[in-house]
Amino acid sequence: MKRSPYDEVTILGAGEVFQLKIKECLSSLGVKKFNIYDPGLYPDIDWHDFKLVGPVFILSPNHLHLQQLRHVLHHGSACYVEKPMVINCDELETLAKLMRDASSPVYFGDYYFFKALPLLCANGHLRQYKSFVMEQGRYDHSINDVVAVEAQILEGGCEKSGTIEHRNWLTIKSAGGGMLLDLLIHITNILNLLGLHLESVSNSSHKYFSHESGKYEPIVQNDRAEDYAGVEGYLTGDIPVKLRVGKYAAEHSRYIKLHHANGDITALYFEKKNFAHLINAKGDIPWYSELKVNPYLLTMRDALTFFKANQSKKYSSDSKFYAEQSLSIEQIAMIGEALEVNTSPAPIVSRNRV
Repeated sequence: MKRSPYDEVTILGAGEVFQLKIKECLSSLGVKKFNIYDPGLYPDIDWHDFKLVGPVFILSPNHLHLQQLRHVLHHGSACYVEKPMVINCDELETLAKLMRDASSPVYFGDYYFFKALPLLCANGHLRQYKSFVMEQGRYDHSINDVVAVEAQILEGGCEKSGTIEHRNWLTIKSAGGGMLLDLLIHITNILNLLGLHLESVSNSSHKYFSHESGKYEPIVQNDRAEDYAGVEGYLTGDIPVKLRVGKYAAEHSRYIKLHHANGDITALYFEKKNFAHLINAKGDIPWYSELKVNPYLLTMRDALTFFKANQSKKYSSDSKFYAEQSLSIEQIAMIGEALEVNTSPAPIVSRNRV
């Protein structure tokens, strides 16, 4: 794989995402030096005063993303922002203005875009990455014949040390915590990239996990971030959709399933083997596709290449994945509104464009 054009980068936030996922990928691409800022490492230094060298990777907690991006762009550096790029629609409006005035390239990261490559390639998207995808069989479907969608990302294994239960900020709603921003944005990003936009929410529920009872319990005060959320609604073209996301789940399960008019199902799985396959009405699998490399490695390679290719251009809202993730933030805000209505079933909430 092509080596990085940069020997040195700056990291803002050296938590789990950097230590377990991004550091190794950047190193394998040829990055030799990491200028790392993290309050755990430098408790007496304000991140505003930290020296920025090379492209900057914002891997901090969600509520810091916008203010750190503003600082980095003011400095004139290329910037990678881990998902979600912002935490609410007010921040999204601020981001839109920031991007209109930006003169440095910005890459909004979401490695699930790259886990989705087999499916996206089959539907005519992102074909420049096809060399990283192994395909067998024939795929004859398009997004136009999808009649229903179901998707879920359930995180299990919370009893193990070092897992999701240690990310304490996820419980703080005002800091962008909760499963909607942490997990559902992966699903909405992919659906938006495919042109399947969430238009309305007809039913929803959210719960927190009680360590005392070992069960999910209803959320009484809406200022608490959810550990589980279930959503039913409609995508573009009145396509029904069911979504579930949660941590502390009894099962570990991540997938998107597209149901086609003739009974076939395209199943995309987000597991260690990042693959998609077509299941026809007879239960056979006539088409199978698998991503052959680490999706985070693809993301890092693509981000660094993107920075180098656009370093001399004035960049704006065309920055990588800005449009899809802007839609996702709007849709998640709409879902949040539905969740906070304490009636059952929730009234239909429709998306209003920012």
